[in-house]
Amino acid sequence: MTCYILFYPLHAFLNQIIQKMNQQGLLRTALVLLFLYGIVNFMEYNHFFINAMIIWLTIYFVTAYVKFYLQDVTRNQKINIIAFVIGFIGHYGIIVLTDLIGVFTGKFSDDILRWGFDCSPFLILMALAMVCFAKNIQFRSKTVNYISKLSFLIYIIHENALLRVFYRPLLWQYVYEHFGYNFLDLWMLVLVLIVFAFALILSILYQHTIQKITTKLTGFFYPKIAECYCSLEKKMLKQSDN
Repeated sequence: MTCYILFYPLHAFLNQIIQKMNQQGLLRTALVLLFLYGIVNFMEYNHFFINAMIIWLTIYFVTAYVKFYLQDVTRNQKINIIAFVIGFIGHYGIIVLTDLIGVFTGKFSDDILRWGFDCSPFLILMALAMVCFAKNIQFRSKTVNYISKLSFLIYIIHENALLRVFYRPLLWQYVYEHFGYNFLDLWMLVLVLIVFAFALILSILYQHTIQKITTKLTGFFYPKIAECYCSLEKKMLKQSDN
């Protein structure tokens, strides 16, 4: 969640950098990042220094190249479906294959998590394919648009440490003690829906209460902060010229 909040203002500067790069420069940047953190780190996780911010930067540059220079490809729904299928088979296939090999080879018996799924090339391929596929479908829904506006708040709430570290384990403990794990997939879906509904309700309440106050405070303090920064920036640039 912290990375998400930090990346939110950072992406404006990344957009400026990307816009000033030519196609070759952007392609090389995307490929190098994808090779280091999407392939090498996938094969041997943490082989290079990696964190959430680096993963997001990698995905951002790859997505930027696809957006600006592969538009004809992304508009082709057949290609999007094929890309999704390849990504799906690659992602889940390597999990199943590792698990099966682990049955006969002790070295792989507990080695599923050796793969760097955080920046898996298969997951990136699936995500891009789904986004492009959805983008090419004409769809209008006031409900979906309204919920999508709350997605940032929903993300912040459901990834809050209080919910993630304390209450979510308590929910799983309650399920285990009262129902067991016989229908684990079903309970996963139920708990996801419960957390989503809880976060959605809190987001709506926040939007109609506290957000109005924070918006007014931001509108009051931001111009003053921006004015102070611009004054400081001019002084620093002036000193640089001298």
